[in-house]
Amino acid sequence: MKEFAAQTGGRYTYIDDVLNLQNLALAFASVFDGCDNFIVKGCKVSGASISEGYVYINGKLRYFSGASNRSWPQYIYETNSTESVAYENGTDKVGRNVYGCAIADKVPAVNDPLTNEIPQYILISGSGGTQMKDALFGKYALILNSAAGTQDVNGVVNFTGSVNVAGAIVSKSRATIQSGNAAGQMYYDGDNFVVQSKIGAGAAYKIVLSNDNGFVFYVDNDILLSANSQFISLKKPVVADSGKFGNIKTTGNNIYNDGVSTDSGAIYINHLGYDGGNSYFRDTYIGNGKGSVIVGVNGKNSSVGINGQLSVSGPALAGLTLKGSYVKTNNALQKIISWTDSESSQIGYIGYNSAANKIFEIYNGLANISITGLEAVNLGPAIMENGVLLSSKYAQKAIIEAELKEYAKTNEVYTTIDADNTFAKLSGGLSQFAAGTTKSVLRSQIDAVSIDDVLKKAPELSKCLSDMASTEEAKKKICSNIGATYGGDFQPKMKDSGWMMIKTDLYVRQIGNVVCIQGYVTTIHSDVVFSIPNTIDPPAYAVAFSTVTSSYTGLWRCHINANSRNCTVDYCNNHGVKIPFSLTYMV
Repeated sequence: MKEFAAQTGGRYTYIDDVLNLQNLALAFASVFDGCDNFIVKGCKVSGASISEGYVYINGKLRYFSGASNRSWPQYIYETNSTESVAYENGTDKVGRNVYGCAIADKVPAVNDPLTNEIPQYILISGSGGTQMKDALFGKYALILNSAAGTQDVNGVVNFTGSVNVAGAIVSKSRATIQSGNAAGQMYYDGDNFVVQSKIGAGAAYKIVLSNDNGFVFYVDNDILLSANSQFISLKKPVVADSGKFGNIKTTGNNIYNDGVSTDSGAIYINHLGYDGGNSYFRDTYIGNGKGSVIVGVNGKNSSVGINGQLSVSGPALAGLTLKGSYVKTNNALQKIISWTDSESSQIGYIGYNSAANKIFEIYNGLANISITGLEAVNLGPAIMENGVLLSSKYAQKAIIEAELKEYAKTNEVYTTIDADNTFAKLSGGLSQFAAGTTKSVLRSQIDAVSIDDVLKKAPELSKCLSDMASTEEAKKKICSNIGATYGGDFQPKMKDSGWMMIKTDLYVRQIGNVVCIQGYVTTIHSDVVFSIPNTIDPPAYAVAFSTVTSSYTGLWRCHINANSRNCTVDYCNNHGVKIPFSLTYMV
């Protein structure tokens, strides 16, 4: 570095002397290389004014003349220009680069003529702008009183002693606390605040707080507990000596109502449904501890199933009570005990089964019914058979004995010979009555016809009514009497092609002049969807099919022209979707 020196005698000034002075200034300015733009001196803000001073912008020291009538924030930005001077050859050329600055409420968005870049600037707020102590000393050292109120430190800062903080500690990444092989962290993961602890190779215990899920507790990546404003969810069993929810308490093996000090204390199981309402039914099951249900309650059917033996004990006279839905005077009262097989088909019942009367029934749909007592079975007050009293159907012993005493007298008892001569024998038939009387008289008494009359007037089975239908008119009359169709009056059997496959999942069938096409098609954008087989008649007139389904949000339509076998796409705003297809026409 050269330094200007002068002695008495009149020293000449050379270009090198000027360059040396400029190099000295540039060397001083290089001290600030890498620093942010800053205020070197002055530039004090007072109300709506800012004083004059010196600033360092884009590597150059610049003079600022001050400004007034300003509303903050403002920007002191660089202004660069050149000045021309006369050269020895008589021309004016650039002789100086002028580095100045200006102030405005925004930085010009045009490139500087010297740097060809957008001008650099210093932001000035109501409290001032960045000072040299922040830009220079604050870049390489911690300062006690930063004008900006904050200071950025690059790299790691280690404190060998305790750190006392009077204000808040703010971290934009995470805070880590280490002790031996244990490490704890606090940080934000997106919108979730995380507190985590891990010792050596052990599990990581983590608490996550978020607006969406509330409080969530993890062990490694498994959720154990979550709590928000709506509910608390536990993913693992809760182990406690006792617990209480509302009035319900659990202690040891007991679940009971602990909060109602009257005889009306109760426990309701599945009394409410989804979301505490009654929109959906609920079922309840009680098992045996080995995966099998012993008691099942079907909420939708209001039924209870027991898979095992039911034992009823207690001092009450009625061990099992079936309560009807009507009073006993109403014939509609029904209630039975029913037996079913393994497929739930009823095979027997006992109780009030009919809504037309109050009859108590015992029914067995598989076999007979046996009622056995130790010594006898007492049925009373009367016995019926198929709804008829036995007393009105069969002779009663007392009546028979009374009648026998009335008519069975000794002087009126017949011998065998006398009975044979007096009464008809079953084995003798009606011929016993024909003696002395003609057969025609007997037939007239019982309105019977002779064999000759039958042979003359009755048709023979072997002739199949031909002996009765001697004329066409008679044949028609016979057909009309028996509900039959006379030959020529009936329709011949129609053609039936049976179901035929057009393509996968699509079938066609023709019965007479009716053709039906059913199944599935996959929609295509254009061209022929399928062709009707040659054995099926085509439509006499054009037919069409269109559809919009919940699984297919677009419209799709196709048609078959008259006397054509090709089904062609008319319109499609989506394709490649399998849809149900049904089309019927007459030929």
